[in-house]
Amino acid sequence: MSPVRPESPASPDLQAEISAMNREFLSLLTHPAVDGRSRLLGLSPDVIDSLRRMSVAQLDQLATAPLLLAGFALLPGAQRYPLQAAGKVAESHVSTEWSDCALNYANRLLTSLWHYSRQPDGITGFCMGLDPAAADALANMDFVELCECARVTCASLHARHADHPACWPDLVNGVLQGHGKQLSVAHLSLIPLTVATQFAARA
Repeated sequence: MSPVRPESPASPDLQAEISAMNREFLSLLTHPAVDGRSRLLGLSPDVIDSLRRMSVAQLDQLATAPLLLAGFALLPGAQRYPLQAAGKVAESHVSTEWSDCALNYANRLLTSLWHYSRQPDGITGFCMGLDPAAADALANMDFVELCECARVTCASLHARHADHPACWPDLVNGVLQGHGKQLSVAHLSLIPLTVATQFAARA
């Protein structure tokens, strides 16, 4: 697999795909079936409340982040997160309606990551949140193996960088305060944050 060069921009087609995946993820976080939930998929109550106050246009703005906003805590080959980060989709007191929507999204996302892991350029995997170990593990799976890991992996769907104290607050504040430059900075900050996370995973 080619080395990742984070300074290389994603192609317009890839960026459009990432934005679409992000928008669907944000729809899960703001779904009427989970109104009243204080925490969701790893995000704090303040962030969830801010997302729920956004208009459709504002959510669309947030979705244009250069990297995927959703991830899996138990992705094969990737750094393992603390156990409390897993199983968010199946946590108690979440409606069956929402859980089904989340798992359907997670299955589509996992299949997409499997597809993108086989792309020869490192930037594609990077934008999708795949560190080299995760990309290699997925790329070497056949469809049967992917299906076998899907149940556990999809149940660990969560917001990427949710444990970082400033990442999501900066993203939502950039949108709600209407500062395009602030949102751009918050979007771009995802790149060094992701690089740092990937280096930490290799250490």
